[in-house]
Amino acid sequence: MEIGDPIDSEYPSEEEDQSAAVQENIPEGWTANEPDLEEDDIDGNIQRCRDRIAAGIFPRAFKARLKGYKVRKRARDAILTAEPEIQDENVAQRLHWLKFTEAELVKDGDKGEHLPNVRALIKAYRSGKLAWDETKVTYWSKGKQLCEPQEFDVEGFKKINLANNGHKGFWVEGGEKPGPFNMFPSFINDPTTIPLNYHQHEIWFDVQVSDSRPVQGPPIVPKQMKFLDDSGSHLMCIFQDDLDEIISLAHGTQPMDIGPRPVVTANGVRNLDRKLLEARVLTPKLEVITRPSFVACSIRPTSDKSYSNTRLSGVWWKNLLYLGMAPDDTGRLYVSTDKTNMVNPMPDIDSNNASAPV
Repeated sequence: MEIGDPIDSEYPSEEEDQSAAVQENIPEGWTANEPDLEEDDIDGNIQRCRDRIAAGIFPRAFKARLKGYKVRKRARDAILTAEPEIQDENVAQRLHWLKFTEAELVKDGDKGEHLPNVRALIKAYRSGKLAWDETKVTYWSKGKQLCEPQEFDVEGFKKINLANNGHKGFWVEGGEKPGPFNMFPSFINDPTTIPLNYHQHEIWFDVQVSDSRPVQGPPIVPKQMKFLDDSGSHLMCIFQDDLDEIISLAHGTQPMDIGPRPVVTANGVRNLDRKLLEARVLTPKLEVITRPSFVACSIRPTSDKSYSNTRLSGVWWKNLLYLGMAPDDTGRLYVSTDKTNMVNPMPDIDSNNASAPV
């Protein structure tokens, strides 16, 4: 079978599928996983699916898998076709999402003054003056590149951000994947009370603007907020009214800008502003248990609160503490600053008797 052959024919019947498996004498312990292939290797997985189908190994299952990879291939090929002069797939992907960001800023209004940066980046990638690098970043302001590619360093970022009035129109490029971040929230009816059988956790942070004032003034007061613990969200996420309050509690000190980025949500792709804030983890009694950390934060419009009042934690805080769970049907999450105090309160349970929540 050739790579270009259509594969959207009707699935074989379940009987045909099972008989094919018997004829192939599937080895004991064989699984449908392909451990020698990365899940994102689109071409490799398409060919493997075709090989399995041609060999009669669970053709119904592999035709279903092939359909998904064909959808991904069409999307990828459309991105590459749109930039025929670009040889690097990562650069083509980045250009695709920069053009998405440009269109969103034009449509919604460029309040953060990012269009000059977006257009300068598109020009730089197309000309070959800028290459995609997941290990290094460049800083941009008002459409101008401020440095050569370098590893991201918070103190270095703060210095160059402040030197360029970086609360608006400042952009960090690179140092991450070229496509959008994930932000898959779980919504609940009442975000202030989560029944046990919802199997979700809430976590408290206090969040503030980093104190970059050249002259010390009144102390900056952090805002204490409750978040849904969401490991599916790449970044911490708050609302614009939260940010406005945080700025007020900082006596008008503006947060450092990172630049907007597309994010994949449960409702599709959207463009969200990002700011660099300081955050600390709190206990349920609102006691501070971590030192301040610089955290990249996505900002959702306040209007989103019409259907969801849920802030998302992101994964950053799990790098700072010991975390654990026990198979005791409570769904309780144990959090501690040291290993002993996390383990000691945990019940001694026979995991063979555990059951999954429904």
